[in-house]
Amino acid sequence: MHSIDQLKAIRQSSLDVTAGGPPARTSNQFWGVGPITDMTRDEVHARLLRFEYEAWIEENYPLLSDKGVAVGKSTFRELNRSIHHGFPAENVLRDMVREIHRYFEFPKKNKMVAGIGGGHTGFTVCAMHLLNANDPDHRVFIDTPKPESPEAVSGGFFRQSWGTQLIELQRYARNGNEDRLHFSPLEGEIPTADELEAMGIRVFMGVGHETTGAMDYSVTDISNLLEWIDRDPDNHHAVIDSTSMIGAMPWGDELVASVVDKCCMFMPLQKAIGGNSGYYIISLTPQALKLIDKNQNNPSWSIPRQVKIALPKDPQKPLTSEVSTDLGPLYDPVTETMSSGVINTYSTAAFAETRFGLLRSERRIGSVRDHNRRSVENRDTVCEWVKTNDLLTLGVGDETRRGTAVTLLKVIDTELDDDGLCARAIAKSKQLLGFEGITHANGDYEQGIDVARHINAYPG
Repeated sequence: MHSIDQLKAIRQSSLDVTAGGPPARTSNQFWGVGPITDMTRDEVHARLLRFEYEAWIEENYPLLSDKGVAVGKSTFRELNRSIHHGFPAENVLRDMVREIHRYFEFPKKNKMVAGIGGGHTGFTVCAMHLLNANDPDHRVFIDTPKPESPEAVSGGFFRQSWGTQLIELQRYARNGNEDRLHFSPLEGEIPTADELEAMGIRVFMGVGHETTGAMDYSVTDISNLLEWIDRDPDNHHAVIDSTSMIGAMPWGDELVASVVDKCCMFMPLQKAIGGNSGYYIISLTPQALKLIDKNQNNPSWSIPRQVKIALPKDPQKPLTSEVSTDLGPLYDPVTETMSSGVINTYSTAAFAETRFGLLRSERRIGSVRDHNRRSVENRDTVCEWVKTNDLLTLGVGDETRRGTAVTLLKVIDTELDDDGLCARAIAKSKQLLGFEGITHANGDYEQGIDVARHINAYPG
């Protein structure tokens, strides 16, 4: 416990360090776990951008006569009220998915699913369609420690939720077997191709990197994964959470292109692409679609209609008809069409704004390759800054695994020798960095500097 004199000295030291006033405001104080935001500076800038967006809607979605002649303009209000059938909703959906597919350089052979529910729903869609409890040889590798193991518990509920969901699928399925699930001893590490083959792995679920842990796959990890896929592309499938990866891949253009080409990838629009919350995107390889068709014609579990992507070929026989992804809500980049629409009414305005934001990001920053390089430069800049700061260290010690979209900082203030006091100091720092500010013990109010709206303390 510190004495009164020590606390006074610490306070005076902090006053001396900050005598020059608060730091300059960040260019964007809003939260994201991916590298892309709307890049607005303040509320005035955001409202001006809103005017630009609404004018863009009117320009890009004119009302057409039966002869294709413009007879009016769609407005933001009309988009916000439209249902998910017909114009303009179907056009907006197709255009958004096409733009995402193009910008992130997904190959033409890989189709794309858009749906309602955010990133974890995207994970659920992948798991329920690609995994199979009826096949005793269908083994799965998850690159996180097994839930409730000593290695996993410090990560809290969220970090364990991926593995928990996969265990529950096997545990409650009629033919399920939890022994078919193989977990990594460490977060985000990928075994060699030989090791994956020796385990008999059919599907790799990559969820142990980035986001809250600020980790990334190393070049070795990615090389291991790609080698394993190449040994048997029809039977080796990889599913990767791209929430904090898309636009922030640090492995060089050639390796990145291979990952996007050969792996299935899911992501939420808001956190990954800077779009609106509550929606997800999945890129699926042709081999994965074949596996889905096979699995869903001998299903292991019931899949709710709103996340089902394999539909009956005979709509009059939904229980007994053969099902196929050819009829599901997938975007085909070859024909630039959606094979069917998204079930339930989505926000047409949200999808339009996602496309608008992505095009704006491209104009300001450049291609996805430029985005990847910029993310690496940003990470390196933060790492160099931390080297000069005695109070901070990087949460990820292995330089080859440090993320390029998220950074985890660990406070190492030697003057805070009490865990409870350290937690209070972090909480007060969050208030000061945000808009809440701090009311001191003597009643003085210190205004928040509003440079970071969301700061999360990492579990454990």
